[in-house]
Amino acid sequence: MYALVGLLGLALFLLSVPMAIIKRRTNLRFWLAMVGISLLLVVGALEATPESTTDTARTADGSIAPEVVEANEPISPVDEPKSTEEEPEVSEDDEPDEGSPEDLSPAQTASKTIATYLFENFGGGGDPRYATSWYDNIKSVNLKMNDDGSADVTVVTNIYPDSDADRIAPSIARAILLNGKVEVGLVTVKGQKDSTLGAWRVTTAP
Repeated sequence: MYALVGLLGLALFLLSVPMAIIKRRTNLRFWLAMVGISLLLVVGALEATPESTTDTARTADGSIAPEVVEANEPISPVDEPKSTEEEPEVSEDDEPDEGSPEDLSPAQTASKTIATYLFENFGGGGDPRYATSWYDNIKSVNLKMNDDGSADVTVVTNIYPDSDADRIAPSIARAILLNGKVEVGLVTVKGQKDSTLGAWRVTTAP
């Protein structure tokens, strides 16, 4: 609306200027009319100026709609945080390594046999629910072969030489003497500080 008035004012101004020059009109009413037309021209020009040069989208109620940005690259899904709770590690049973029979001496073979026998029958096969109370006290099983094919076994334990040793050591010796796989002539059970807790033969098995 104001733009139209401004254009009309401009047209009248352009037409009036030549006529004023020709007729040399200098009265006050003429110049007041010219000033009024000029003001209408300025107002029309100001109202015709666009509010914003940006293409801002508006909703039906006149509010500015949120800007939609097109992504050049697909947005990858956000990785969900991993749980800090880790699953327990699965370890192999602490079963004695059988090794290659060709690489073992008779004493080593007999030692492996007895260690495996103890592990399967008194160590619960690795399951502590079925292990005997004394199995975890055994640190090593050492053998010395005799000329008659029997073996003298030395069992090294972490048992403290006290009243409990008098109960635990015979149980270990009995299990080895009666293993049924290796002929054992003597079993010596040692405790802490290289103490000897007892020695037993088949004839004196506890």
